Amino acid sequence: MLKTYITNEDIIEFEPALDDYLRSTQTDFQDQIDKTFEILVQDLKSNGIKIKLLCIPLELQASASKTISFTGTGVEDIIERRFWTLNVTASSGACIFTLEGSSDNVTYSTVTTQAISQTGTYTNLIPTIYDYYRVSFLGTSATYSSDLIEESFYFTHLYLTLWNIYTSLQSQVGDMWESKAIK
Repeated sequence: MLKTYITNEDIIEFEPALDDYLRSTQTDFQDQIDKTFEILVQDLKSNGIKIKLLCIPLELQASASKTISFTGTGVEDIIERRFWTLNVTASSGACIFTLEGSSDNVTYSTVTTQAISQTGTYTNLIPTIYDYYRVSFLGTSATYSSDLIEESFYFTHLYLTLWNIYTSLQSQVGDMWESKAIK
């Protein structure tokens, strides 16, 4: 279940100047992101790797409806996943979700917080590794699920997408886009 969750915002955050170089028919780089993902998947498959075995998520919270406040139970992560995903399918206003981590499943610290005001999928690359994780919810009500995912292919997909964008922008040999693509 390979997912990288690369977004147009990730591309622009990494290379802000690209926002000024969208083609007249483009509003974002989603086409390049999608095409690059397919290239990545085909390359992995051609090397005999089973895609369905990659990046298996660790479920922190199955899809559930919660009200007021709720703190999930600690879930052990033995392979050190670093990509937190939060999928909010219903919400009655602003909510705050907190990913908490612990080394002993007793004392938890805040890893990162995600404030939301609308439904959607939210992702965060988490900076600190813990043995156990849980998700806390604070708000009126929401239906959500939450997972931790390996970030193994995140940067591979990001850099390959940037390379594809740079080469598509290249208009002559030796221009600045060619040198960025080579780096």
